[in-house]
Amino acid sequence: GIANVTGYQFNRWIGAGIGVGFDTYRLISNEQFIPVFAEARGYLLKKSVSPMYRYQIGYGFGLKDLEQDLFKSEGGIYSYPAIGIRFGANSGGNVTMDLGYKLQLSTQHYRVWEGVEVRSMTYNRFTLRCGIQF
Repeated sequence: GIANVTGYQFNRWIGAGIGVGFDTYRLISNEQFIPVFAEARGYLLKKSVSPMYRYQIGYGFGLKDLEQDLFKSEGGIYSYPAIGIRFGANSGGNVTMDLGYKLQLSTQHYRVWEGVEVRSMTYNRFTLRCGIQF
């Protein structure tokens, strides 16, 4: 997946932002979502290298995949709590790495020989992400 968050850091303990992303949960069947979310984040130390936390909560919009007979994909709750490290730089940019748990709910409608198959899906994924902050 990929995401972009725009926000404001009030102090080292708390920052807030809004974001949008693109996630694929199965490469073979292209079960894809566009999450729109709010984010809270903070840093534990006043140093350029600091442990950090972040939490994203929002809604993931499901995308169709007509080649796999997925003609309707209803999105659902999106949640991403994570902990990680921020690596500061002299130029004002930072590199981050975090380990988190991604949850995405969805209801998907597939065309099958007998008619329509409806699947209620819960995607649970552990993730390791790298990012750049300005």
